[in-house]
Amino acid sequence: MKKIIPYKSLFLLIIFAFIFLVFKDAIHHQLTFNIHAPDLSGNGLEIKADFLRSHLSLDSLLSRFNMWQSILIPLLIILTVSQYIFMKRCVIKNYIGKTIGNLYSKNIFKTKLYFSCINVVIFLLLFIIITVTSFLLGNFEFLNIRDYFPENSFLHNTITDIWTYLIYYITTKSLAIFSLSMLAYYLADYFNSFIHASLSFLFIVWLATPVLHRFLPFYLIPLVSLMVTSFYDVYFWQIISLNAVIWFMILLIKWRNKYEVD
Repeated sequence: MKKIIPYKSLFLLIIFAFIFLVFKDAIHHQLTFNIHAPDLSGNGLEIKADFLRSHLSLDSLLSRFNMWQSILIPLLIILTVSQYIFMKRCVIKNYIGKTIGNLYSKNIFKTKLYFSCINVVIFLLLFIIITVTSFLLGNFEFLNIRDYFPENSFLHNTITDIWTYLIYYITTKSLAIFSLSMLAYYLADYFNSFIHASLSFLFIVWLATPVLHRFLPFYLIPLVSLMVTSFYDVYFWQIISLNAVIWFMILLIKWRNKYEVD
């Protein structure tokens, strides 16, 4: 089991893509802002610094981070699906053997947990980079926090400052990423195929989302679990519902039990 995560470069590529896309506006500003432009009404260096702090404000960075999560997080999960199948077929099966059913099943489940946690850790790493950068170089503020929750909501009375909001943010996102990751791995078990599992997962989180929006409330649509921090008037029970829907799908896959472990 020396090479538990092959293709580490692909993980790094997704991480760097995230960082570039989140900080793209700040980078562009630094490279293109002309401090000697004739239409500036003050000190060019000070104006440039003020604009940079604005680009690096926590509000601005998290907004761009949210925007790209619905695209890059599913791709990250798909990448770990390939690693999950590799571990299942080439490592666990060879070292344990499928004949020892209970031990085999336990290790398969542990592998699901392992890769789900890797996805969460990658998200947390990116979150730390964003928040530390904003704290050191930008405007460390998040405007109108309480407007995200109805006045009679438990969350409205609990999330009252930037620190409680950040705890809410990482908890909600981590739970969503973990749940969606587990769904992808159970789809891999169900289809016994990386291509079929990947296409099914992407159909659920991407293609089906705009269609489901027409018929269902947002708290019953799986992909919204990744985007809910951008929504206003969100209740605590709606966040729980989003993840419950994902786990219901997982239980349905297990109940159908049409796959055969190879």
